[in-house]
Amino acid sequence: LGLSERATGMTLCAAVNRCTSGTVALTAVSMYEGLGSGGLFAVYALVGFLSLPFYYTTIPETAGQTLEEIASKNAAAANIDKSTSTRQDGDVELETSSKYSDDSIDEDNNNKEKTVEGSFA
Repeated sequence: LGLSERATGMTLCAAVNRCTSGTVALTAVSMYEGLGSGGLFAVYALVGFLSLPFYYTTIPETAGQTLEEIASKNAAAANIDKSTSTRQDGDVELETSSKYSDDSIDEDNNNKEKTVEGSFA
């Protein structure tokens, strides 16, 4: 579950980054012409400053935690039963599945490492 959450998070981050940089690119020249360089900086600084309370109250601290720990906390917050990977929300039931479990991926990686080590010996 940790790797799938990482992929989803990175996709979301990339999309938000592209939208934000596109907005800045489309508005910077006209704002510079209208407000000057000081005004342009002030507008972007104000937007950044006003977003701080949102970030501080919404985004949890994850420093020092593994992806698995973060995934289990997110699963608990979303009421997901990790043993069956089923979300239980009254009448709505969402079944999630993966071709590989985290354990089988680890086993595959260990087997590849042994093969690589053996071929260079």
